[in-house]
This record gives sequence, structure tokens and C-alpha cells, in this order.
Amino acid sequence: SNRKQTVRNFTDHVIHEVKTPVTTVQAATELLEDSEDLTDADRKLVTQIRSAGKQMQAQLAALREMVMAREANYHGSAQLVSLFDGLTKDHPDVGFDVDGGTVSLPMSGDGLMLILGHLIRNSASHGATKVSLMAAPNVLIVEDNGPGVSAGNRSRVFDPFFTTRRETGGTGMGLYIIASLLQAHGAVIALGESKVGARFEIRFDPK
Repeated sequence: SNRKQTVRNFTDHVIHEVKTPVTTVQAATELLEDSEDLTDADRKLVTQIRSAGKQMQAQLAALREMVMAREANYHGSAQLVSLFDGLTKDHPDVGFDVDGGTVSLPMSGDGLMLILGHLIRNSASHGATKVSLMAAPNVLIVEDNGPGVSAGNRSRVFDPFFTTRRETGGTGMGLYIIASLLQAHGAVIALGESKVGARFEIRFDPK
């Protein structure tokens, strides 16, 4: 409990201290972009600074989300069938296959929606158009038809700040946040083997 509070206090302090200068940089770049005296090289540099500021803001938001995931209480149970309408509404460009929709999983619907939301957005951002959800007692498998994870990156996908999409706004915190949330509820997530796309296996009773 003391460790959690210490981490929370430190994170809040860092976010507070960094947020102000980042906001200042963003405001300054907006003013510079309106200037008619900038050369093409100057404008390119200002654009790079603005992009870096947005990336820092995204990292701060991800950092806060990570701490909140560790503290959140999503105990309870839910079934995939009760989440289907919400998933299709939140991700209209993704097709879904559901197997085991009436199996009760030991986590509340809000917690499962948060986890699935991260995984589905991650799949879609890598080009997947279809996601399969398979539930069994204490097990949830999420598989997509995207390009999958390269052999060199498999051991790093759950590392904080690791991303292959930094130039398009990726923070590298999504899978780390999911793993932290699941760990706080006695569950684990792993990257499984798949012939096509990426396959994530969640076990709520890993013993």
C-alpha cells in the first residue's frame, strides 16, 4: 500500500511539473507557425518541435493511465455477449468473431472493455480488419488478421515505451497498461503463437 501511494505521488508530481513546460512549448510553436518571417527550414524545425510536444503529452496521459490501471478495481464477472454491442460501436471498422460468448469471465464488464479496447485499437492501428474473441473458463484469447509481431519484437511488446509506431503517435504504453491492470487482478497476458496476425492469451487463474 505504501509503495503504491509513493508511486502515485511521484507520478502526479512528474506529470504536474512536466505538463506546464510542454504546454508552453506547444503554445510557442503555434505562435511561430503564424509568423511570415520563417524560412522553409525554420518551419520544418517548428513542425518537429510541435510533433515532439504532442508525443510528450501523449506519454504523460499514458503514464497517468498506467498508474490508474494499477489502482483500479474491476472485480466481478462479465460475458463477451454483453460487451459485443459496445465493441462494435467503438470499433466500427473492425469485424468480430466471438466464440464462448456466454462464458463468465472473472472481471467486470468495464475492466474487460478497457482491456479489449486497447487490444483492438492496437490491432487496427497495425492494419487488422478482423478480431476473433474466444472465451473459456478463466481464459480469454484475442486474435487478429494483421501482420503479427516480428520475431525480433516478440520479447519486447509488453515493455513500457516500446513501440513501432512512434512516428504516428504510438506511446508504447498500451500493452504495458493492460499487463499492469491484469496483474493487479491476479491475471496474466502473454503473446501466443499464431500463423496469421497477433494472438494474445489472457489467463485469469495462472496458477
